[in-house]
Amino acid sequence: MAELGDVRALYEAYIAKVEQLVRDRKPGEGVFGLKGGPKDDPCHDRFAEDLGALLKAYAREEHTPAETRALLEYIYTVPLEHREPRSAYWMLMAVHGLCGELVERLTREDAGALRRRYAADYPPWERLPVQKKTLDALKKQAK
Repeated sequence: MAELGDVRALYEAYIAKVEQLVRDRKPGEGVFGLKGGPKDDPCHDRFAEDLGALLKAYAREEHTPAETRALLEYIYTVPLEHREPRSAYWMLMAVHGLCGELVERLTREDAGALRRRYAADYPPWERLPVQKKTLDALKKQAK
């Protein structure tokens, strides 16, 4: 059974791995956008794949709207707490796109509250397409 604790553990392991990669980086590695360095490590893709699998498992199970809201709040706020290293930050933002199916399980009130917080946390000038898509999904569910 997939739970918030499983997602939290996956995030913590991923962030620790990327931080370790940054500490172990050799001088000049990844400089000027060249290959190598923490941004090219396969851990980023593995994190997205593992999270996708966990979220699919979560979606197949019975969870209350409150449990789903707590899970989405966690996923949506983690990037705000981990802006560095940047290679992890961009992936933490990108995986918001994996949550669309779970948004549909929220109550209108929860979706509206999450949308307001998300819009405040990610102002328009900082939004990537995935943040715009997430806001649209939350808005649709809140109607």
